[in-house]
Amino acid sequence: MTEPEMQQNTNQSAHLFLAGSAFVLFVSVFSLYWPVGQYGFFILDDAAFLIRNIHIQEGLTMDGVKWAMTGDLFGNDPYLDYWQPVTALSRLLDRQFFGADPGPQHFVNVLFHALNSILVLLLVFTLCGRKATSVVAAGVFAFHPLQVESVVWLTERKDVLFAFFYLLACLVYVKGNGKMTWGRFLGVTALFILSIMSKPMAVTLPAVLLIFDWLLFSKLKQLGWKRCVLEKIPLFLLSLGSLAITLLRQKHVAIESVPLSERVMAIIASYGIYIKKILLPIDQVPIYSPFQFPIELTLLMTSLLSLMAISYAIYRMKSEAPLAASAWLWFLITLLPVVALTETMTADRFTYIPIIGVGIVFGVLFDKFRLAGSAAAVVVLLACYFASAQYISLWEDNAALFEHTILKTENNSKAHSALGKMYLDKKELSMAAQHFGKAVEYDSRNRQALNNYGVALFGMGKMDAAEKQFNRYLFLNPEDDEARANLGVAYFAAGRLSEADSTFADAIARNPRSSLFYSGAAMVKQAMGDPRRASAYFEKAISLEPSSHSILNNYAWLRATTKDSTVRRPQLAVELAEKACRLTGRQNPGYLDTLAVAYAADGKYDSAVVLAKTALRMSAKESNSRLGDAIQEHIRIFENGDAYFE
Repeated sequence: MTEPEMQQNTNQSAHLFLAGSAFVLFVSVFSLYWPVGQYGFFILDDAAFLIRNIHIQEGLTMDGVKWAMTGDLFGNDPYLDYWQPVTALSRLLDRQFFGADPGPQHFVNVLFHALNSILVLLLVFTLCGRKATSVVAAGVFAFHPLQVESVVWLTERKDVLFAFFYLLACLVYVKGNGKMTWGRFLGVTALFILSIMSKPMAVTLPAVLLIFDWLLFSKLKQLGWKRCVLEKIPLFLLSLGSLAITLLRQKHVAIESVPLSERVMAIIASYGIYIKKILLPIDQVPIYSPFQFPIELTLLMTSLLSLMAISYAIYRMKSEAPLAASAWLWFLITLLPVVALTETMTADRFTYIPIIGVGIVFGVLFDKFRLAGSAAAVVVLLACYFASAQYISLWEDNAALFEHTILKTENNSKAHSALGKMYLDKKELSMAAQHFGKAVEYDSRNRQALNNYGVALFGMGKMDAAEKQFNRYLFLNPEDDEARANLGVAYFAAGRLSEADSTFADAIARNPRSSLFYSGAAMVKQAMGDPRRASAYFEKAISLEPSSHSILNNYAWLRATTKDSTVRRPQLAVELAEKACRLTGRQNPGYLDTLAVAYAADGKYDSAVVLAKTALRMSAKESNSRLGDAIQEHIRIFENGDAYFE
């Protein structure tokens, strides 16, 4: 057989190996994550960034694209945690093709994870040509339990998306053995831009390419550091730009609140924690308790010694196994942005790209020991697969997942806050208040917990306690319109009308563009016997938010029930109440009752009785006896040929 024929056979064998391995990876990833197609949204972030996101509710529109490209770039956007236009565009496409169904959106995440696993296989094989090393590295990436969070959590689309472009950029670069032609430069640059526009954690790519130059391509020896760095200057500038935008806009960066010495210790401890999690992935949760400063000495020393020992061992292997040295540096460098800059020091999702480095090291070691290494690799990958399957099953039920989180962590304020929110949404106020109380106890500056604690206490009728929590929250977050409105409503419900009136007046002065404040002020003025001022406030509120069904309903009630002839407008009340009912699918018995009252005010008593009886049946199904009693009184009045007045 001639040398060209041998080379052709070798190439065919490699192609068959890669195709077969890619197929097995793809099928295995989907078999592992198949259950998530039946999962819903995750209460953390999914609710704020996806469910209530007004920009994506209409799907792919010009306004939506404009939001995706500029959201959080020039100001804080409540629907983004940082600038991520490519990820935002993918959410618009989700809504366009799948509507509000989370199942297909989960499968999009799984698809990208499967493709990323194949890219890891191709990248490692291109770097070293070793089949066993490539399969192990790709398998660890595909099946490791730390990857679950990035795949199952819909908000973390940014992880699988940025990794897709990041790995493609690496693959394009290494295909040329580090030779940066203009075509390859443009390809790498375009993919890098897409990656950092998916998630700014991609800023490490230029440094990773330099690692390849140094340890794998001998490029530094041939061209020198200066030449290798200079050709990557545009990539480093893109990294600096992305980092600057993120530091200016990122809500989770807290580099000023911790002294430099303690932050350095926290970085070392973080590396140690992540190494432990990768080697022993147990007790995983979506929210870990934050670091307590000062850092525990045992944790710090264990982490430091682990880093030094592993780094020294791999350094000794540098000449015979440069891929392992490159992979270890990959892990250290790609993890650095999150351990150095994020307020939440540890989270499984932060290892999505860094774990590739550890997977490659495993692959090199297992490949070195042949038969024993192959057996060990099979055991490790199977263990990862089944551990991931078990953890994935926990994500089906939000409540069970947070109960698990509270059980596995200590003093976890965020977990208690999340579980409290679930109980609050289900109107289980006592349980909600219990968990919010724990959340505030463990972290007195947990803003979400403080506000929701006030809401729960308010619902339980504990007005003074609710007022205290709202004021504590507003001290920390004075610009929050909803919380200031909640405080005004708490005063209103307690009958402290003058305090409610001054609260809403002050709120309007702070932010004259908030419909919540005008609506609240209108309710207060109505209760104080000033329907004319109330009407003016309602008009302003509706001009700011014309599709707010609650404001429309309350304004309709005023126009239908007031005794002031200059404000009473039955026909307008009917129009307003009809719109409120239409916006809620005619499924709100309180709104139907308002419409019935408006009909009666307009002299349509028969229609009012029929509609009120429909509202009464709906309130009975909801076990809302208070509303039912009020509707029954309204029906009696309508049947007597009278309208209802307040």
